[in-house]
Amino acid sequence: MIPKCTGRYTCRDHSIVSKLAPLQVLEEAGQHETTGKSKEWNVWEFQLTGRSDPLLVIPLDDDQSTGMITYVKQSNGETSYVHTLKSPSGFCRKLQAIGILVQDTGSIDYVGLPEE
Repeated sequence: MIPKCTGRYTCRDHSIVSKLAPLQVLEEAGQHETTGKSKEWNVWEFQLTGRSDPLLVIPLDDDQSTGMITYVKQSNGETSYVHTLKSPSGFCRKLQAIGILVQDTGSIDYVGLPEE
């Protein structure tokens, strides 16, 4: 858990994890199988207004209350990733803060932020 950041978790070695795409992180963490069969994750990709980095959202449970939020960074032709794992309170709060809504139907939509 990140100190003083309720609902956010980090890893110990960013130099390794920042080179792994989100699905690779889940696989390395042993989350690639569920009850003996392959788990298929829903990966939602968004381009937020005013941000150059694409954002990937992967819900980690059926009710989409926890998940991974990843920013995809490009620098000098190389891709790196900034991952955060979120608890139920942190996942929903962060998605709402950046204008992404989890719908009752299971879809996740970027609605943007209200104009100030």
